[in-house]
Amino acid sequence: MFVKIILFFFFLPTVIFAEQNVYVKYSECPEKVYQNQIFSITIKTTVLNENFASIYYKFTQGKRIKQLTFEPEREIIDEDGIVSAYDKFYFQAQTNSDLTIRLPKIKVYNKSSPKNNGLVGVLKPKILPVIELPKSKEFAKIIAEDINIYKVIADRYDKTRIMITMFIRAKYGDLSTIHFENPVISDQQKLKEKIHGDFRESEIKYYIVIPKYYDKFNFKYFNSKHKRFETISFEINVRNDTVVTAENLKPKEIDKNRKLKIILSLVGLVIFLSLFVYYMYNIFLVLASIFLLITIILILPKPSICVESGTPVRILPMNKSTIFKTIPNKQYFEKIAERNHYVKIRIPESKDGELSEGSEGWIKIQDICKE
Repeated sequence: MFVKIILFFFFLPTVIFAEQNVYVKYSECPEKVYQNQIFSITIKTTVLNENFASIYYKFTQGKRIKQLTFEPEREIIDEDGIVSAYDKFYFQAQTNSDLTIRLPKIKVYNKSSPKNNGLVGVLKPKILPVIELPKSKEFAKIIAEDINIYKVIADRYDKTRIMITMFIRAKYGDLSTIHFENPVISDQQKLKEKIHGDFRESEIKYYIVIPKYYDKFNFKYFNSKHKRFETISFEINVRNDTVVTAENLKPKEIDKNRKLKIILSLVGLVIFLSLFVYYMYNIFLVLASIFLLITIILILPKPSICVESGTPVRILPMNKSTIFKTIPNKQYFEKIAERNHYVKIRIPESKDGELSEGSEGWIKIQDICKE
């Protein structure tokens, strides 16, 4: 009885009411949050019979906030003979003009309690101020406990720019908000619409296009754990000198390479046929057959598709990707690849100047002629 009296007065300031065997209060709750920040609250629940499996929660009346977890991360702690469950839940503060959020009312239930339909306690809603971070051209709009760029690929984009693909990993951060305001960046986008993982640890591939004379790139994110901006920096090493998208692989060069491959295949075919005729070893006949098959594959025409007039050609197979050409008339193009709802085509050089430069790009499948 003495323990119950102590617990009652200890929890009284934070609990509207409590069934005599269960006591609840906030153990951890932030005093303020940042826009789009992922944060946690911890509820301390003491059950005198230590039957924590029967405890569950319901959340209502929260505003300008997104609840990320509905089942608690539970830690059982024995404090001088009083056993309590520390239940952690995660939320995200949403951007809003009021610069405030309201934590939900939290109702605590005990499945084994017959009173009040099992309701044993209620934590009142809390209003928290939302801090708006200052704008900066180096700020990437990421708020997280940690950011790691674990891989960087740099390719030539065109004659004056390079494309950097960053493989980004974040802990307790929302990578969907990533965006650079740096004026040197002429294009940027997620390479995959889906972000892998959850808010605890997520990954994304993101590309930016910058002038080719940069040999280093810096940006900042806000560390929500240490409450400060931190700088991410990495060296840029262009892995090759070929243009990766809009001007990739001119058809004349491709035709020249194909002719060379055909000649080499024919040479190999003749050599191994001659060796078979002279030595009569089956292995030479097998090798000659392989070179014959390669020659046939190289000689066969590539598949082509009809593309409607006015079709936009994108650099990458994504809806928001940069459009670098538009097909002026209904015509056929060589099909190179297919991914999701996009088809990659090769655009040959045109004598009339309408498509003045040989290139490759992506079109939507829906833009293929309905024949």
